[in-house]
Amino acid sequence: MDDPNDNNVASLYRQAFHLSELAVKEDNKGNKELARNSYLEVIRIFETILRLETEKKQKNLVWAKGQEYYIRVQQLDAELKTNL
Repeated sequence: MDDPNDNNVASLYRQAFHLSELAVKEDNKGNKELARNSYLEVIRIFETILRLETEKKQKNLVWAKGQEYYIRVQQLDAELKTNL
């Protein structure tokens, strides 16, 4: 029997993928606030994935990408503060 968590995790990965595409696209266009908020939402989804994911390799990849996005959020926060 299929584990219901598998479908849930797959759905979360899809959501994170689409939001991360949006975040990067908006970041590249200079829309810092929208990019920042999108990265934060992806990080929140990643936190849920990390609780549900059972594959260690996948967890490590998600964690690493989450760290990358967290650093970018901090950079965007600093840039947004200097533009006030």
